[in-house]
Amino acid sequence: MTVNVFFVAALAVASSSGTATNGLPSIAAVSGCGMQATTNCTYLPAGLRYTAEEAETISERRKAEWSALGYEARRPYHAGHYFGSWTKGRLWEKHREYFGLTPYGTRGVEMPGFPPWMRSLSKMCVSNEGVVDERIAAWKRAGCPQLLVCGENDGLVGFCRCDKCRALDADLPGEPFLHNKTDRYLDFWNRVCAKARAIRPDVTVCVHAYSLMRHPPRRVRVAHPDNIIFSYVPSYHDADPAGEIAEWKRMGMKHFFFRPNYLCNRTVFPIAREKYIYDVHRIFRAAGGTGDSFDNTPGVAAMGFECYTAVRLCADPDLAFEEIERGWYARYGAAAETARAYHERVRARCDREWAKLLAWLRVNDIEFLDDSHFSRCYHRLHMVDDLKGDLALLEGFDDSALDGEAKRRFGDLKLCARHYVLTRQTLATRSAADKEALVAFRVAHRDSLGSAWSAHWNKGEFVLWNDTPAKHAYENTGIASFVERFERAMAEKPSQKLIGELSTPLDDPRVESMYMAVVRDRGPKKIGANVPEDVRLTPAEMKEVFEKRRAEWAALGYVETYPRDWRKCDFSVDGPKMRAQHPEFFGLTPSGKRRVSLKGWPKWFEGLTKWCVSNEALVDAIVEKWRKAGRPYLLRFYENDGLLGFCRCEKCCALDADLPGDNFLDHKTDRYLSLFNRVTAKARAERPDVTVLTFFYSNYRFPPRREKVAFPDNQVCVLIPSLIDDVPADFEGWRKAGMKRFGTRPNYLCHYMPIPRGLEKRIYDELKMFRAACSIGAEWDASPGTAANAFDFYVAVRLAAHPDLSFEEVEDGWCERFGAAKETVRGYYRRIRARCDSSWKDIIRHFRENHLDFLDDGHLSSYTPRLHTEAELKEDVAFLKKFDTSTLEGDAKRRFDDLVFMAEHALATWKANVTKGEADKAALHAMRVKNRLRLGDGTRKWYKVAEALLWDDTPRNRVYYNDLAVPRLADAYERAHAE
Repeated sequence: MTVNVFFVAALAVASSSGTATNGLPSIAAVSGCGMQATTNCTYLPAGLRYTAEEAETISERRKAEWSALGYEARRPYHAGHYFGSWTKGRLWEKHREYFGLTPYGTRGVEMPGFPPWMRSLSKMCVSNEGVVDERIAAWKRAGCPQLLVCGENDGLVGFCRCDKCRALDADLPGEPFLHNKTDRYLDFWNRVCAKARAIRPDVTVCVHAYSLMRHPPRRVRVAHPDNIIFSYVPSYHDADPAGEIAEWKRMGMKHFFFRPNYLCNRTVFPIAREKYIYDVHRIFRAAGGTGDSFDNTPGVAAMGFECYTAVRLCADPDLAFEEIERGWYARYGAAAETARAYHERVRARCDREWAKLLAWLRVNDIEFLDDSHFSRCYHRLHMVDDLKGDLALLEGFDDSALDGEAKRRFGDLKLCARHYVLTRQTLATRSAADKEALVAFRVAHRDSLGSAWSAHWNKGEFVLWNDTPAKHAYENTGIASFVERFERAMAEKPSQKLIGELSTPLDDPRVESMYMAVVRDRGPKKIGANVPEDVRLTPAEMKEVFEKRRAEWAALGYVETYPRDWRKCDFSVDGPKMRAQHPEFFGLTPSGKRRVSLKGWPKWFEGLTKWCVSNEALVDAIVEKWRKAGRPYLLRFYENDGLLGFCRCEKCCALDADLPGDNFLDHKTDRYLSLFNRVTAKARAERPDVTVLTFFYSNYRFPPRREKVAFPDNQVCVLIPSLIDDVPADFEGWRKAGMKRFGTRPNYLCHYMPIPRGLEKRIYDELKMFRAACSIGAEWDASPGTAANAFDFYVAVRLAAHPDLSFEEVEDGWCERFGAAKETVRGYYRRIRARCDSSWKDIIRHFRENHLDFLDDGHLSSYTPRLHTEAELKEDVAFLKKFDTSTLEGDAKRRFDDLVFMAEHALATWKANVTKGEADKAALHAMRVKNRLRLGDGTRKWYKVAEALLWDDTPRNRVYYNDLAVPRLADAYERAHAE
């Protein structure tokens, strides 16, 4: 059987000396040559399980490949996790005082709903001198060998919280408990070493500077530098490995070896860390490290280059990276330069995405136990189109000139590239059909795709194959922020139910998805009586239109990245019951009532009443409801919609920061930021890592004038800018007010008039601006079905799927859908965009001069005709009709014909809305009846909002669709009703 795991070249490399420059024996090891049978892994498909004989064959092949490179393992030291055996016998039964005190009161890890073996993750009570004495006694029973291993148990649960251990810590103010535990452990290691030296002066105590113990100590120094060697485990989290090791040396560290988990990858995707691994190795070697011990997940084909780099460095640590590269590419024979181009392409992308990933993790204070837990993020380094481009590069090479091993290796490289595409698609859709196809592909090619199936199934891809609350909870114990609140929650409510409450997915929108990307399309809705009956689509037709649109979005790679519904409100004052029980929570209106009550308007208008934000009892009620829900990570609350019912009591008005001449409803941001700050302060007092999220919308979307964002690490501001705003300036104002974490939820796609607006480039530019500023996501509120803004939707959907595309790439993708007419289509949209860019400035000037600031962008739709003249729209139609459509066929012809019709429909819509003549209205209606299926499902909003006054121009409609959407008019109307 041929198993091509690492694609290793048969190169003879001389083995380096086994002695380090500091006189200690050097270490050179890449763990994981051996492999176990997987016949008993019931979660694996039968075709991917290995017998004992197959596993032995793979292991022997891997050893032979590494040996051919000059690799010979040297392991004079081992650190690892020593105290696990203490949880299995006498010490667990009779000396529980040796184990760490948990927040839920036990000594040692005992959690309901988790398997008993997790007790082996228990940590030691390192302030207890009995632990030191017990370790020394065990060492003496072993004959006092030169090496004394003293690494703490693995995992993030169970660190001791007793007063004496806490006194050994050197935490910074406000620092999470599970961040830096080095000082307590260095104090412990020093005491163990002191007692061992008294018995054997040449003892070497080997300790594991790993996870929370890898950070340099802040107060405690290495007391016996000649007798302690550190197994130093840096992390991808670390921004400055050279600085970290320099600080360790300043605190007395003399001997250490490099033991990263960089090769512990549990997903199939390439991460292109070979140059990074080489560079960090050089840093530690230059700092005096005594060698390398790479932990590894063997059998991950995507890590071939990284493993090759590690093996070559263990064999010859002074090799230049260029020499390692030459050796790697040489095994592809005549395809060497193609292989180089492929790896450099992947590396450039991964370097770019790694920087974003690490920055995001630092901002959100997410720290993994070790680098194997990064595997849950690796698929996010790639989009499907990226991986398809990689594959196309490889498939562009004519491999007919290859033979033998070079041909096999290059064929396997292409096979892996195809595997990445299939896996990424499956992770995106999670559909049964895609999973079935992926399993079939893996079974058919398992000998070339690697042998780490158990790790992929049970770890890196568990969301595909084993997505249960218990599995989420277990995997999330590799994340410090989760474990800290999990342990604290256990102290308050230890129960089996707690697993489900805290585990799906980690109760944290930051972890399962780095970036929220949603373009709303809620599906078929009831048309409504305002749409003429002969224009309406049937329910079946509505469903067909919706499903077709969703299929088109999916074909572009779009999948909702939606870890938490931002719109879900954890506290709402809306509803008759709340209004009856707590009228004091509601805004005082000009009528003197604590509710909206307008004569002649429907009862549901009461639901627009706003909060009395100065009422501290409201704050307490919001926090109390969150408390009863178990103090979850995320607390969301939002104000009611509309411009009616803002509180006018003296205390609320005192929170405003109005300027002279301001209308009451012009600027309400400061009062709502005050509420946001007060809710956060109270929630934060009970849970320091809480995230409180709210919208800043309508007349409280503007930057605050006086109030500041009080707790920037705990608050997410979801900004809803408007098309009439100077968005960059407003965003900078929010940043100056202290905003750090934010998302956006624009209403730009809420367009209710079938006339083009030329906004696709603006939408692109603003989304890129927010993303570059570390936005945590974008949710596009939307009214799909209006063909005039189909390009706008395409931009939003493409960026949700592929956020790093240039606008030119997005534009090319849109125009290519029209086949041979693509340049005509490009010219048509650029023509409209140039015209609208100029016209928008005039409209915005008109808005500002007339104090027209709308509730939201949906109300701008009725102004769309002002972007164009009749002559310009006629020229648009003529421009499109100049193209000879005889060269088109299939979907390209259908799309182009529809585009011409939409241009004609825009002209007819313009004439009817501008002239309001009965003949023009009748012509428009007849066009819509004849082409209702072409027009799609956007008609409901046209007739209800943008064109409401065209078809039903009554005083009541003028107030509802116009006056109540403009702050100064809504204010005047509400005051008039009071009088």
